[in-house]
Amino acid sequence: MGFGMNLRELSRLRLGVVLSAFVALLAAVSSVADISVLPPKLTPRSLEMATATTQVVVDTPNSALVDLRQGADDIQSLKNRAVLVGNVMGSPPVRAFIARRAEVPVESVQVVTPRTPQSPRPRADNGQKKGPSDLLRSTDQYRLDIQANPTVPVLDIYAQAPTAEGSEALANAAVDGLRDYLRELAGLRDYLRETRPVLIGVDGGADALREAGYTPDIVVGRLDAVSDEVLRSAAEVVVHADPGGRAAGLSRVLDLGADAVTFPASGTSEDVALLLAHRHGAALIVAVGTRATLLELLDRDRGGMASTFLTRLTIGPTLVDAQAVIRLHRSRISGRALLLLVFAAALVLGVLAALTPTGRLYLAVLAGWWQHSLDWVRALPGRLR
Repeated sequence: MGFGMNLRELSRLRLGVVLSAFVALLAAVSSVADISVLPPKLTPRSLEMATATTQVVVDTPNSALVDLRQGADDIQSLKNRAVLVGNVMGSPPVRAFIARRAEVPVESVQVVTPRTPQSPRPRADNGQKKGPSDLLRSTDQYRLDIQANPTVPVLDIYAQAPTAEGSEALANAAVDGLRDYLRELAGLRDYLRETRPVLIGVDGGADALREAGYTPDIVVGRLDAVSDEVLRSAAEVVVHADPGGRAAGLSRVLDLGADAVTFPASGTSEDVALLLAHRHGAALIVAVGTRATLLELLDRDRGGMASTFLTRLTIGPTLVDAQAVIRLHRSRISGRALLLLVFAAALVLGVLAALTPTGRLYLAVLAGWWQHSLDWVRALPGRLR
């Protein structure tokens, strides 16, 4: 009886039933295909992914791996360095270089860094949070899984992309992007030596500074990708907290015995570092690995786009990309270096003069003149009396 009454009620609402069925059908179709109105067509959503792998050997310039004189401690230090390099590859600056090399939006690149005793679980970092619907909504995700070999200083890099060509390009871009980032830091070596600026490392960028031979003065970020050594050596540690004040990395810093302050903000850690430098009166901010082009700033689905745009409007001309500094900066010759150059030139001339007969004659004349000058100076007090 009740079922018949329900059918009778639905028959009076035929239009609503038809619309509901149409909306449900449209939702079902859109979950498995892209719907285009002009021109009208359906493009099936493909969930197929391709993978590629590559390896990176972490070694010293003189190849400690093939040196039989190296002990177990030397190999262990290289393995620790391999883990450090793997975590640097997951930092936002290096991830931007990787995306640039792979020619994909930086926000579509996810990087899972190596596991360590401090971080036993793999950490995926792509700069923004993903929802459960992202798998069906977008199939252009690019993923890098970096694993450190436990026995030798080798990084295994597993790349995943929508196509085989894309996965191969992403695997190669992981290595090339890290090399580009370190090369850009090396290009600033003269500028850093002459100006001695305050060095701010953002998350894994702090370890990249340490890998390049520098000690960051300030470390800013969520701090889940920063090594314990860097946190202990930094003069200041700023933990990027949520707008509500929750700072997940604060307890880790306090456990290490280091002091830290929190900075609640809804933007990215990169923006927090830029605003801190600007607020404390920085005359020039040189950024390494930040988003510098319009396409990088306007990446689709980038959660921190508004924050980055407003931060750059606030800082204005104070912010300069590192590539501009490398191209425009000219190293100055210090007075100490100039004196050393004059001394070396005089020494070379003296040696050459002592090796030839004519040179020895000139040296004898100079020695006689020098002795005559000394005798005159010594006799000067008696003449004054």
